[in-house]
Amino acid sequence: MFVLGVTGGIGSGKSAATEIFSSLGIKIVDADVLSRVPVQKGESGLLEIEKRYGKEILLSSGDLDRKKLREIIFEKEEEKDWLESLLHPLIADLIVEEIKSSTSKYTILASPLLF
Repeated sequence: MFVLGVTGGIGSGKSAATEIFSSLGIKIVDADVLSRVPVQKGESGLLEIEKRYGKEILLSSGDLDRKKLREIIFEKEEEKDWLESLLHPLIADLIVEEIKSSTSKYTILASPLLF
């Protein structure tokens, strides 16, 4: 499977470019979209985050309180490191699964960071 990486910061045109390829039947694997999966209700990432920070890290709906989590990880570098060590492998596994399931001629991986 040939995988083409598309990278760039916010507003650089990754989504606009990948929409064109998607309209041509090319599989797009979007790391930003997949990064939200492990912190959804019932997912292992969110369960581990809740174990570490308690119920107060959740909104009343049971969803992750992203604002509260940002405050924690930007206040303490070790908390950011812990969160990245939890989530990055989970996200990487999702990316690999998506690439492996591709049936198009090639796959495009859109990610703000590739290396």
